[in-house]
Amino acid sequence: MSEHPRSRAVIRAALIAAALTLSPAASGSTAPVALGRTTLGAETRGAEARDAFRGVVAHELDELALERVRASDRFVLSATLMRLEVTARDDEAEATCVVSVTLSRARGGALHAIIRGRARAVDAPSRSRDAGLAALTHAVRSAMRQVPEAIRR
Repeated sequence: MSEHPRSRAVIRAALIAAALTLSPAASGSTAPVALGRTTLGAETRGAEARDAFRGVVAHELDELALERVRASDRFVLSATLMRLEVTARDDEAEATCVVSVTLSRARGGALHAIIRGRARAVDAPSRSRDAGLAALTHAVRSAMRQVPEAIRR
């Protein structure tokens, strides 16, 4: 028995709606920091960089120890990939990354903190993509390490 394509679309829409209903954001999550926008600065372009950046920011946010944040304090974290430069030469590939993270109050949107992270990575010339990802990951991690302290201020 074959399914009608329209039936598949209805089932898919129902599954997506169920997933959104069960997601922490939709169910009034108690996470003290929610991920807001992730953007690329003027010097950085490309869907691959955008997706990698958002994934790294989301992962590092999940790894933060935020259990000491007061229940009344809720923030939105937004991040911008300011610069990601990868240079490949005969002997090495070098990547430099700069990110900016902002913390805003969830209620009212008042800016609470601006944090910068930067990193540099060096790898074999054939591994310039790996060097770029390493620099990106460490720049985000560098900024995210400062978030708990910024919240306490």
